[in-house]
Amino acid sequence: MKLDGLIPLYKSMKSQNIERYKFEYKASKAVFDVFFFIDGSPFLLLFGVKAENFSFELEVNNGFVIDHNLDRSTYKRLCEVLGLEFDPKRPI
Repeated sequence: MKLDGLIPLYKSMKSQNIERYKFEYKASKAVFDVFFFIDGSPFLLLFGVKAENFSFELEVNNGFVIDHNLDRSTYKRLCEVLGLEFDPKRPI
């Protein structure tokens, strides 16, 4: 999956010589602090839920492409945080 929305942020960060940036993201009933790290390779997105003890990270590869598949336990916990019903038969 390509995250085109990160491209303008990346360009802005580079022009200001910023290597790490935090922004807020809301999904369903959860509010995330998202950290975008461009000081390593691959780049990294770290998602932390503000009201829960839960976080996960995704690598951002060349072309701002991520693998959106999560391991089973992370996916199950994310469903709980978002107020979604976990379906073990549904592909992750």
